[in-house]
Amino acid sequence: MSVTSASSNSLHNKYNPLWREDPRLDWVAKGRSSDEAYCSYCQCYVNLRRQGQEALLAHGDLETHQFIMNYKRDGRIAGRDAPTATKADLTQRAEILWCIQVAAAGYPYHTANISDLFSTMFVDSKIAKNVVVGRSKLKYEINKGLYPYMHKVRSFFR
Repeated sequence: MSVTSASSNSLHNKYNPLWREDPRLDWVAKGRSSDEAYCSYCQCYVNLRRQGQEALLAHGDLETHQFIMNYKRDGRIAGRDAPTATKADLTQRAEILWCIQVAAAGYPYHTANISDLFSTMFVDSKIAKNVVVGRSKLKYEINKGLYPYMHKVRSFFR
């Protein structure tokens, strides 16, 4: 089924509620104005002024949209089942989050050793018992792991 906008030559297309009947566009909702549509997966607005339904189909074909759609619909990443996190993965995640907190808050490196504190605070947590972040590890993680990554991300958005 193909439902098109009022005129393919029109320079100003408007949202058409019938587009939701097209199975390829089940994610479409009305935008903030009549010449916008909202993607419920990506949580973004798509401008319809020039291309109308074609803009929506193009958005639906984007790799990012496909990734988010697959993940939100059935927990799959790129067509595969989402992996189950192991205890080691969760421990590493906790350590990285602590490194980010130290870097963001400007804590001195010597305050990094939180293993005993986490074990005491979270008595029933196996992950907290396995977290080991000392001064050297913290310094290494921030300088060699987080900083280069964050620098790359920051320069991408400039």
